[in-house]
Amino acid sequence: MVRRALLAAVLGVAVLYTPLAVNYMWFAFDSGAGRWQDALTAAVNGGDYAYRAGSVDSVRKVDFVDNRWVMLVHTGLGGIALLLMVHQLTPRLRRRSLAAHRWVGRVYFVLMVISMLTALIFLVSAGPAEALIGNAFYLQLWALDFGTLLSGALGLLAIRRRNLLGHQAWMYLNFALMMTAPFLRVVWIFAAPLFPDQVLLDNLGMGSSMLGVIAPGGAAIAMQLSLRSRGGSGEAVWDAVPNVRLGVPLLVALVGGALLVIRYRQVDDVLPGGIFWVPLGAAAVYLAVCVLGAGNSARREDRELQARWRILLWGAATAPLSVLAVDLAAGVLWGAPSGLLAGLMVGIAFPILVSYTLVVHGLAGTAGITSPPRWAVARRTMHSV
Repeated sequence: MVRRALLAAVLGVAVLYTPLAVNYMWFAFDSGAGRWQDALTAAVNGGDYAYRAGSVDSVRKVDFVDNRWVMLVHTGLGGIALLLMVHQLTPRLRRRSLAAHRWVGRVYFVLMVISMLTALIFLVSAGPAEALIGNAFYLQLWALDFGTLLSGALGLLAIRRRNLLGHQAWMYLNFALMMTAPFLRVVWIFAAPLFPDQVLLDNLGMGSSMLGVIAPGGAAIAMQLSLRSRGGSGEAVWDAVPNVRLGVPLLVALVGGALLVIRYRQVDDVLPGGIFWVPLGAAAVYLAVCVLGAGNSARREDRELQARWRILLWGAATAPLSVLAVDLAAGVLWGAPSGLLAGLMVGIAFPILVSYTLVVHGLAGTAGITSPPRWAVARRTMHSV
């Protein structure tokens, strides 16, 4: 029941976001056309928050107009792609027709690729925004675009190899990354009353840092809940995962978190508190979920599920240290607090994605591949002839 409710909520956000995305660039072609996204933001938080200093318009409106066609394709096709993904992830629709699932998936893939490529064109053309979060958010957008394209490509490659589990896992991640756009807008709208001292761009930075945990972490949890153990198949793959006591990764997370808090204290007079504490809290929640998952699977004596949770747990535990590593590297280029912002927006997601990749790789070594791909069958037939 909980899983179905969460799925319904996520899919509902995707459906509601689609018209906002399609409408987003109309103003650049017709000065009288309003943006429904901004109208909703203003209705909840007032016009100053939505349009004036510290808003997206204050730093990007000219860039949007200069790249109107590119952005129209990006937002429009991206919104339609999300609507198609709703079809793909709805179990009843997916089971109704496998042929429809395949054709919708092909159309989704084309729209997703075009949307991401046009986003890259905009990033090259516009450069980073002149704002506190400008450089870090610019870096995250590059990472997000490439991550979305790569996860989609891996999902396509997996299904062509008949690796059904791998395909499902990679498409969970792809959809989670695509959903960062609507959820980011939800955050900057409804977080404003909770953080009245933060302008829209501050809440955008807070939301993007938080989604650096929620997107890959949510995909990992969805994978764990939906892809059950394979009943003994491929046990050697999971037995190779070291059975380290849960206290060890928790200690790593605690030390990394403490160092991260010390680092934040050096820039807390410039960096709003929400941008730091909210993503750190999201990382702590994801870490707790991984601990509970590992403990529960151990009690059930499910070795495969426990091994998968342990891998994900290490990704969650090393996230604070990854933030610090990116902070040090980016700080050389941009200084503080932009370095810490880059760590929060990019570094926090990196080990979570690495652990996710390791789990999917392990799934491919179990019962994930149901049959050889068509080209392999054809090649074998030709050799036998």
